[in-house]
Amino acid sequence: MLLNLTCFMQMILLIMVISITGCTNMHSMSASDSRYGTRCITINLWHDAKFHLEKAIKNDPNNIFVCNNLGIVYEYFGDNETAKCLYEKAVRIAIEDAATGSSTKSTKNTKTQGRGKSSPLHQSCYQNLKAFIEETGQTETAPGTKTNNCLSTQGTVPASKKISSKRVEIQKKLPPILNIDGIDNVGILVLLTDEKSEEIVKRIVQAFKEKIQEETSFCINEEILQTIPLSKDKKDKPLSLQNHEAIIDLCADSNAQGLFAFEIMEFNDNRTKMLTTKSRYSEEERRYIYYDISSIIRKVILKVRLCFFEAKTGSLLWDKKYDISKVKEYPVEDEEKIPLYDIELFENLCHELSSNFISAAKPQYKYSKRQALIER
Repeated sequence: MLLNLTCFMQMILLIMVISITGCTNMHSMSASDSRYGTRCITINLWHDAKFHLEKAIKNDPNNIFVCNNLGIVYEYFGDNETAKCLYEKAVRIAIEDAATGSSTKSTKNTKTQGRGKSSPLHQSCYQNLKAFIEETGQTETAPGTKTNNCLSTQGTVPASKKISSKRVEIQKKLPPILNIDGIDNVGILVLLTDEKSEEIVKRIVQAFKEKIQEETSFCINEEILQTIPLSKDKKDKPLSLQNHEAIIDLCADSNAQGLFAFEIMEFNDNRTKMLTTKSRYSEEERRYIYYDISSIIRKVILKVRLCFFEAKTGSLLWDKKYDISKVKEYPVEDEEKIPLYDIELFENLCHELSSNFISAAKPQYKYSKRQALIER
């Protein structure tokens, strides 16, 4: 009987030791995953950070470091609901900890924090929650309200030799301003008020076309390129950008899914002769010799309206007006030596048009600053 009682007590003791050891190992593993996951955040290894912090929160679901930092990770991946949940939980843990005074073991100013005062941990967690709410337009849940599983269990701030925070940036991908998904084959329509500049305008549009095809998935068919002269009298316009039915018909005839329309409102190519005085030092005469160099200043002015239509419905997706002027100096005396179709000058003229459109069609990015808690 005594032997059986002794064996029973030994078994109970062994179970207790195994439980304590297992618990210690779990917390040790959690701390290791938490530190490594946090380190991954600071060097932008977001997938690794998510993997290790998710492991850490399974072993220690009420760790303030893990809750706060995993919230940053979920926000990076666009899971705003879970991120908000974790941010709120981290704030609640910090508030409850400050109220009980348990965090006073963790920092040097332990005896000065006092009951209920805001700790550095609480400030960092609340900064993240506040910034997140302001940026996403969500409403803040009261710290004591148990709205979901993330807030259902009271947590504690683990004791640590040193606690600090590090500011990190989250790059968020936003939808583009201009949605051109599904549009591949595109046409170009040029509306002119002055037929004299038709050939030069065509060259400018050609430079625009080449830039657009380099930076987008558009295929612009040469055969679709049309130049339609406009009369100064609005009643005599053969085609108007306000006439969406005409746009739809034009695109249907060319099998285009989209249409660039250039309405050239003004084009001027002015040239001014100049004499520039320069000097050089003559060693033989021991003096500066002054001489004149003839040059021609070319100033090109382009006032244009650039539109982009979706072909099927004739919807106007892009509509911008530009007033562009470029100046280039040619070191020649005779105007005939100036190239009429200066590729470099034309590329500079259409740079603003093409770059604005390309930027609007690409995904936008926003950077948000958060505080990652670091336990050492």
